[in-house]
This record gives sequence, structure tokens and C-alpha cells, in this order.
Amino acid sequence: MHGQTTTRPHPAQRDGIESAANSEARSLLSLTLTTKRELQAPLRALRVLLEGRRSNGTTLTEQAFVDRAFIERALDELLRTERAAANLVQWTCPRDIRRVPCTIAEIIESLSSSLDARERERCHFVIEDGSTDVVTDGPLLVEAFTRTIREVLDGKSDPTSEVMIHAHADDDRMTISLVDGPTDGDRSLDVDEVDREPTFAESLLERDIARLDGRVSIHRTSEHRCCVAVLPRHAVTGQSSPLAYGGAA
Repeated sequence: MHGQTTTRPHPAQRDGIESAANSEARSLLSLTLTTKRELQAPLRALRVLLEGRRSNGTTLTEQAFVDRAFIERALDELLRTERAAANLVQWTCPRDIRRVPCTIAEIIESLSSSLDARERERCHFVIEDGSTDVVTDGPLLVEAFTRTIREVLDGKSDPTSEVMIHAHADDDRMTISLVDGPTDGDRSLDVDEVDREPTFAESLLERDIARLDGRVSIHRTSEHRCCVAVLPRHAVTGQSSPLAYGGAA
């Protein structure tokens, strides 16, 4: 039996491949930033127009109430569009991982602060052993869960329904769970929704947790949805998560 011969790329070829990959990454970054600017400009202009119209509505006629309700709904939809554009930028061009020491309580407190007052009222936070220390990218965790919480709340038909965020740790792992279930006036998940693919926010959550050497499991039934993120309390020495463009690392 003849042995197999492995052909290794010439150093010049390898350098050329790496140079092409770096050039593609720079082009993608440039395109992403340009798209971000072009999306933000009209969205900001539209927000200024709508907010100006809202502040000018001083008469208490029936038509004024109708107009104000329309403007409030338009501003809500505009906010969702702005967030969707920001999510697209994050998906296309994630930032570098920056791990720093912190505690579980600090992460959850930052998560609560990242939500607006109405969103915060609908979230029930449960923290076990909040003083437990971790070394991770806290801001990235906060961004990922804020995005997911907002998507869950926006998708519920009952504007007063709540979700629970539970955080705890053991010897070497930290777990953060987001539990969503129907309440009075809310509907159960349809069968098609139980089996559907992850949402954009869930996909970003999975991607970002993977970059922190963790994993996300998403469970759906006809009554509940639960997102569970498990990640190491401390980074592996010398290990760095690669920067992924548009997908899991």
C-alpha cells in the first residue's frame, strides 16, 4: 500500500490566502459601516419629524387624539426598525471579545438598566449567589440578552405580560435563562411556532454565547419558550474566540 502524500501550500500561497481573507473582511466592514450610515440618516430624520408632530399636537379634539395615537404607533414601529438595522450590523460585523472580571449581579443589574422603564416593569429578575465572580464579556452578554428580551416582549399580544430572567452559577459555569410563558390575554404558541427556526435575536444570542465558549439551548412547547445560555465562569488561559462574520465562530 502506497502512503498518501500531503501537499502543503507554499508560504507565498499561504500569505496570499490570508491577505485575500483580510481584504474581504475589510471590504465587508466598510460595506457594513456604509450601510449603517445610510440607514441611520433617514431613520433619524423620520424620528425628528414624528416627534415634532407629536409635540405640536396641543388641541384636545377627537382628531388630535387619533393623530397622536397614530404617531405613537409610528414611533414604536420606527424604534423596531432602528433596532433591526442595528441587529443587522451586529450580525454582519461583531466586535472583538473583551473579557473582564465582574459578578453575576453586576451583569444582571446592567441588563436591567439597559431596558427602558416599560420593559423593566415586565421583567422579573432572579439572581442566585449574585456575588459569584466571573471573567467574561459582560457588555456583550447584556447586549445579547437585551435584544432577545425586547424581541420576546414585542411579540406578546398582552402588553402587561412578563418574562423571567434567572441567573446562577456552579463551580465552573454560569447559566442565564430567559423564560417566557402566556398569561391572561396572551396566546399560546402555535404548533408551527414550536418547530420554527430561531429568530434573528436568538441567532445572535447563539452566535455571541458561542464566541464566549458557551452554548445556548432554546426550548419551545405550546405553552412556554425558554432560552438557556451556559458559559464558563472563567476564560481558558490563552484561548481567544475568533471574530466571526455573519455566523457562529
